[in-house]
Amino acid sequence: MPGSVEALHAEFFNALVAVLPQLDHLHYGLSDPADRSIFGAPRRLARGPAALFDRLMRLGDIEGLLRGAVAVDVGCGLAASGVQLARRYGLVVEGVNITEAQVPLARARVAAAGLSDQVRVHHADGRAMPLPDACADLVMLVECAFHVPDKDRLMVEIARVLKPGGRLLVADQERVGPPLEVMGMFFFGAEGTLARAGAEAGLRLITQEDVSAEIAAWMLDYARAGDYPARLGLAAWAALRGRPGAAAAFWRGSQRFEALIREELRARGGQDRLGESPIRRLREHTARELRDGESRYVLQRYERVA
Repeated sequence: MPGSVEALHAEFFNALVAVLPQLDHLHYGLSDPADRSIFGAPRRLARGPAALFDRLMRLGDIEGLLRGAVAVDVGCGLAASGVQLARRYGLVVEGVNITEAQVPLARARVAAAGLSDQVRVHHADGRAMPLPDACADLVMLVECAFHVPDKDRLMVEIARVLKPGGRLLVADQERVGPPLEVMGMFFFGAEGTLARAGAEAGLRLITQEDVSAEIAAWMLDYARAGDYPARLGLAAWAALRGRPGAAAAFWRGSQRFEALIREELRARGGQDRLGESPIRRLREHTARELRDGESRYVLQRYERVA
């Protein structure tokens, strides 16, 4: 992805973590579509990403792996999934993150968890991992594939590091219609693109769950959290808690990221709306696409063909 876009994206999320140190997962979450109480929004927003992780673990039967098995987390973010895989399941984890600014934060979190001998974080591209052939029993690909334009190369590399019979777990959003590129940072493939690339690389799709409705419900709460009052409130809260530098960095990062989204919306013919946050607008658009069937969010389990 272009350096300037990647930098703005990383700046926003790194600043968000600075004001909310308890934030672990940076991926989407699951919510019950029937639970729309406004008072439950903070709870749903906080619990959603962990619920997604747990659902993916059940799909992958992670408890069936032997302790000491090797997992590779491609697009590992701040290593929250790696820490959970190590702590809960006793796995040895190799995390891969292309965003250089997040790597020291991830390593610091691993060290704080006392897991530096069990979880390593590499600054590397998932299409060219610094790992030996057939080293992994498990590969995780959580909201990483939609950041990669060359999905064929990504799946070939994943197949290379997986042992025969090893499993790949995917959480990804794909388009039911034509593929779509957004801001040179999101590359949503047409429906079945990843499964086709996997099959050609020797990865057989075993099972799949469509969780679009639950993602869309969570995304509506996420959209509200991107509105101006919520962001101002979060910055003020952080300042009052003795983190004024983090508060300022968060507000600055969110404004820059918002400007990037506004530019994208204008390029697509969208008009500015008085008082409306582009961050909220983009997230609400994603929720509508998932709810209306224009996109879907799937959890997948693949197996490396022997």
